[in-house]
Amino acid sequence: MKSLSSIEIEFVKSNLKNYLESHNINTSKMFHCINPNHLDKNASMKYFNDNRVYCFGCGASYNLFDVISIMENLPQKEAFKKALDYYAFGKTISTTKPIKKTR
Repeated sequence: MKSLSSIEIEFVKSNLKNYLESHNINTSKMFHCINPNHLDKNASMKYFNDNRVYCFGCGASYNLFDVISIMENLPQKEAFKKALDYYAFGKTISTTKPIKKTR
């Protein structure tokens, strides 16, 4: 695999909104926290335009790589590779996959 520049990595990370929406998460309003250690009874997580999500209940803050790691139950390194598969070089994903939340 070729080495990616920081600009290319930032481009990939900029697809967080697309990733969340491809998993039926409405980024224009609060949604349930994806932190597997937070039993979120009320929507407490919000997407921010700086390509991060933040939970007002537990304080968790995630970027695209973190979100893929959690939602697809992958180690960080594999989540990074998956993000590149989804978004590197101008690709986008549009498949809807169920959220896998493990406790």
